[in-house]
Amino acid sequence: NRIYPGCSDFRGVLGGYGHGSSVYYAGSYGYYWSSTWYNNTNAYNMVFYSSGVYPQNSDYKYSGFAVRCVKNY
Repeated sequence: NRIYPGCSDFRGVLGGYGHGSSVYYAGSYGYYWSSTWYNNTNAYNMVFYSSGVYPQNSDYKYSGFAVRCVKNY
């Protein structure tokens, strides 16, 4: 599954997130890190789903979220 959150510039995958040796919510949600830290142990992230996006929140940095790469920026 792919996500198109209102713009053609970002096409994400609903890959869920990893924790330890497990993957959660694959095919249902796409968890992506922000470049902004919340504090020493947490960072901001965005959670996308098939028809929208949840507001930005923070999570432990050791969570296995995806990173969006911007080519030629």
